[in-house]
Amino acid sequence: MNDEQMMLKKNAYKFYNLSHDEQIARKILEYVRLRLVENKDLFEDLIKICGEKVTFEELLNVFDEVSKDELYKKEKKLLKVNDNYYSGIYTTSIGTIAVEVNNSKDALKYLVESIKSRNSVTISDIDYMENDVKNCLLLIFKSALEKFELDSNLIDIVPFEECYYENFDRILVLDENRVVYNKVASDSLYIYLEDKNLESAAYKDMLKFEVKGTKVHLLRGDIDEAIDRINRKHYKAASIYTSNGDAAYKFINLVGADNVFVNASLEYAESLETGESEIYQKKRIMYPVK
Repeated sequence: MNDEQMMLKKNAYKFYNLSHDEQIARKILEYVRLRLVENKDLFEDLIKICGEKVTFEELLNVFDEVSKDELYKKEKKLLKVNDNYYSGIYTTSIGTIAVEVNNSKDALKYLVESIKSRNSVTISDIDYMENDVKNCLLLIFKSALEKFELDSNLIDIVPFEECYYENFDRILVLDENRVVYNKVASDSLYIYLEDKNLESAAYKDMLKFEVKGTKVHLLRGDIDEAIDRINRKHYKAASIYTSNGDAAYKFINLVGADNVFVNASLEYAESLETGESEIYQKKRIMYPVK
């Protein structure tokens, strides 16, 4: 898997996480289930041809079970802070994830999880066959993403030996019950100055930390480059100073720090517990009351 392919996955992840449709995952999964049932005979024939130790009913049961609960941004309520900001902690996606599997049920589970969590998931297939049940499932999921005008590069299945784990944010090795965290954790802080008219507010916030000996990195320029820079590691906090609502929305949804703020001081940053699952993280957001 080369750099260009990884960039496609990252771009698909960004596109999906910027969707304003809160019901999009549910719509996609409902469509996928219809397609699965419609193609029951095809799957049963393919199961026999490939000699897989699974039934169509078992696959459908896996789909239904995994589809039940959604953790992505399940926490809806935000609280006011000093009547100036809304703030809250929610469960959100991580980025690019590789999942090492050797059977169709696990592959199906994480294809569903990709849609639910909005992570980009690549199945690292130990027993890869080009036209097997796993790849038939993949085609249905990809067609669903395209139907709802999302980027089908969000998900993929590749041979184990072609899946270079160092390129992913996180790796799940199911047989060993092991999770590999590729992003280095850092307590460093970032401020991205998107609007130069807010420069004095940004510098005022930086000064609060510099007098304590804490380094705050200041970024300017293109927002996508700033987000990519911050996301190289897992930082404690990052804030954007902007008067552009679209820029604020993009920054909050795509920056993977524990605390992500809009026009708010980094002094509000908190240490957060890990997420409820190996494919989610917790994020605290804060933005001004309009």
